[in-house]
Amino acid sequence: MIHHTMLAHAGAPFRRAWRIPLLGWMAVVVTTLLATGMVAAPTPPTRQVVSPLASPAAAPAPPDLALTTELTQTLLVPAVFTGPDTRYLPLVYRQPTLFKDPVPGDGASGQSPNTFLAWDVTADLDLPAPITYDIYLDFSDREPTTLLVAGRSARHYDPYTLATDTRYTWRVVATGADGRQMRGPTWTFRTEPFALDPDVDARIYIPAGWFTMGCDRANPAEFPCRTDVFHGEEPLHEVYLDAYLIDKYEVTNGEYKECVDAGACQRPRRLNSHQRSNYYGNSAYADFPVLYVSMWDAQRFCAWDDGGRLPTEAEWEKAARGPFDRRVWPWGDEPHSCSRMNYTDTSVRPWNVCVNDTTRVGSYPNGASPYGLMDMSGNVFEWVADKYDVFYYYYSPAVNPQGPDRSRIMRDRPPFGLYYTIRGGSYRPNWYYARVAHRHWGHHGDSNEDDSPFYRNDQVGFRCAYSP
Repeated sequence: MIHHTMLAHAGAPFRRAWRIPLLGWMAVVVTTLLATGMVAAPTPPTRQVVSPLASPAAAPAPPDLALTTELTQTLLVPAVFTGPDTRYLPLVYRQPTLFKDPVPGDGASGQSPNTFLAWDVTADLDLPAPITYDIYLDFSDREPTTLLVAGRSARHYDPYTLATDTRYTWRVVATGADGRQMRGPTWTFRTEPFALDPDVDARIYIPAGWFTMGCDRANPAEFPCRTDVFHGEEPLHEVYLDAYLIDKYEVTNGEYKECVDAGACQRPRRLNSHQRSNYYGNSAYADFPVLYVSMWDAQRFCAWDDGGRLPTEAEWEKAARGPFDRRVWPWGDEPHSCSRMNYTDTSVRPWNVCVNDTTRVGSYPNGASPYGLMDMSGNVFEWVADKYDVFYYYYSPAVNPQGPDRSRIMRDRPPFGLYYTIRGGSYRPNWYYARVAHRHWGHHGDSNEDDSPFYRNDQVGFRCAYSP
């Protein structure tokens, strides 16, 4: 099979410190040749600036971009005349070389409409701490002049969902404690179009680094964290993962049938879906997620498909949440709805049922994860490689956790049985199963505890992960 690796990106923009009625602008271009000795060369700061996308332990030292005698500076000094006094806005130094590593990468295409924006700066960003950042973002080819967010201390930001198949421009402006500003370059990226015919072979590259795993009680958008007899979404903890690839879409009927026809996979236990009697093997549903497969069926398919494997629970959650925040849903903290995912909303009466069966993979681009993975919430639950232990987060390792060595589905009982973790919720109740932090386990065949230990049913599918 031919696969396409898609790189996840993100980035950032800039803002004007304040607005003053404009009666006139005086552009003063000051060319300073440091070789003349008229202006002393600034001493580069000694602190190390670490990219938010890199592992803190592995981040390389920034390059030496100290000003040289050949470097000139251009200062734009906007003057505002207000009667007898002349007032000046803070100097804005045009120093694009001091801003680097935009995410999305400059000129990147195929980006998730829920991409995060991130950037880094060099050690030569000579502004007094604390430094804050303003982000400007606009669409099409226009220069970014619309203020997206102001006063950020972190070098990343999660904007609201963007339009699909749209070119965006953005920029960052850094402001020091003394009011001086430095403006970064204009960066561009394009969001991916809605795919009527999804490329089911597409894979997403997830870079190495840290992320926050678990449920965040401090997030006001979060459903009350489920830490009860059966569920263990806490404690919130930091996890480092090596880089990996993961399927953009859930594995489809058509893909799985190729493995069955090749003699490498076992046919699904049943051929129907929830409401369709003729589902698996029907070309009309070739791009719909495969059902009635066990964790072991999923493992066999992934191994057959270019030596893949099931993702760990941590890999699944990072691909759904992204590297920076503690979002409730793959798209952020905006409310859930049938425009974002295929699920049943049991938070209202009567229940709001979107489809009451599976949909074609990738049908909800507004619900994509920051990295661009589709259907990480809703459609079908997904098997992961970890056994389910309700206490696992209390003792899981911080680096590349591989899951517990036993199953424990109840806090008040000793370990028993063999249960594997499923993630992401499905088209069926309950709505909160589809949250990024929710942990569940396979325990249904046609009914509760039927088809043990395989638990093959019409709500669980999978996707594969791969070494880069």
